[in-house]
This record gives sequence, C-alpha cells and structure tokens, in this order.
Amino acid sequence: MALVGTFRLAAGRCDATTDSVSGSYFRLIFPGGTVANGPFFNNANARCSNPSYTTLRAGTQGGLVTGSYQPNPTPAFSRTGSALADDIVQPVSFTGIDLSVSTNQTDPQTRRGVPMPSVSLGVGGQLSAQLEALSIAWNKLYINQGSPKPGGQRPGATTAVTGS
Repeated sequence: MALVGTFRLAAGRCDATTDSVSGSYFRLIFPGGTVANGPFFNNANARCSNPSYTTLRAGTQGGLVTGSYQPNPTPAFSRTGSALADDIVQPVSFTGIDLSVSTNQTDPQTRRGVPMPSVSLGVGGQLSAQLEALSIAWNKLYINQGSPKPGGQRPGATTAVTGS
C-alpha cells in the first residue's frame, strides 16, 4: 500500500556524554568505504564531538513528502555556493558552505527524469521506498543521494531503502 504524505524528520541531536547521535543526520562515506566502518568525511562545522556526523533539522515542509517533488529553488545557490533549498531540511553548514536536500523531477546531477519519492507499506509493517529523486546541493554541485540511482541501479554502497 502506497503511503502518501510527509515523513517528518526528527531534529538531529548529539549526546556528548555517550557520544551518540539520534534523529536526522548526514554522514559522508568516502568512495570504497562502508556504512559500518567508513572512512567518513569530517565536517569542520559539525556540532557533534564526532565530526563525521552533521545533524539536520526539518525544513519548512517538515520533512520528506511522498507523491510530489520538493525541488531546488531558482536560484539553487547563493553567490558563494551555499544551497538554498529549505523544504525538506534547513540548510546546514558543511565545511563552511550550506548543504541542502531536494527532490526534483529531473535529477540535477545526471539530468535524467526520475519518479516522485514513494514509500510503500508491506507485510508486517515493513516499509520500502523509492528515492531516485533525492539530491543534495552543496558548493554549486549536485550529488544524487537516492536509492536506487537514476536509471534504477544501486552502485557501491547504495542499498534498498527499507525500515519499519
């Protein structure tokens, strides 16, 4: 069954006592790395004691909306390269330049048409998602973060999106 609506994002939080991170965050894995062991990029502007975690806060629409796009604004960047999209998440400083998240009908990195984000409810409450349109903007660059990637492939560490 298709679930249409807003998947609200919980604000990312760092607990200095336990060195744990909860809620929404971004973590960049270097090419060839793994989710379990990295290596991870350290954000000089991270608020956590472990600088590989960049915490996120919900944007003006509260999170990710399924059944529609949340595109980059025009222009998508400030003159200095900071991303301006704020529907899904509030722009956040990533090495001194704001990073943001969007979903676009045409993936800005590959220039391929992509379907709207969707989430389906399966047996036993299992969720599965199609997020080809998910893109990060930063420093006048676009980086597709979806799964699958535009065209349906799952290269490298890209895995199916599932949960409960």
